[in-house]
Formats: sequence, structure tokens, C-alpha cells
Amino acid sequence: MSKRRLTVQAWYARLERDEVTVTEHYRLEGDLPARPVDTRGERPLLLVREGDQFLFSPGLM
Repeated sequence: MSKRRLTVQAWYARLERDEVTVTEHYRLEGDLPARPVDTRGERPLLLVREGDQFLFSPGLM
């Protein structure tokens, strides 16, 4: 995809005792050889407590 642009439009977070569930809403724009792309979507992210901080789950990286 050329001219790719990913814009995060919002994050929604839910705090539990040892983890935080985050929903990321995004917009993806760009050009494929056959057509332009303009897609909106969401994806779940998980932050896990390690000591006194929250880190992204290793499966996300």
C-alpha cells in the first residue's frame, strides 16, 4: 500500500485489577494498485500489570 496513513481516532480503556483492556478506533487510508483504501475499524489491545506499571501484552509486539 502506498501513501499509507493510519490515524488513531480514539482509545477507550477499562481498568481491572491486574490488566487494562483498551479498544483503539482507527482510520486507514492509502492506495492499492487496483483502488484507493479508506477503512475505519477497531482493535483490542491489552495492557498487563508488571510491578507498578502497565505494559502492552507481549503478543501485541
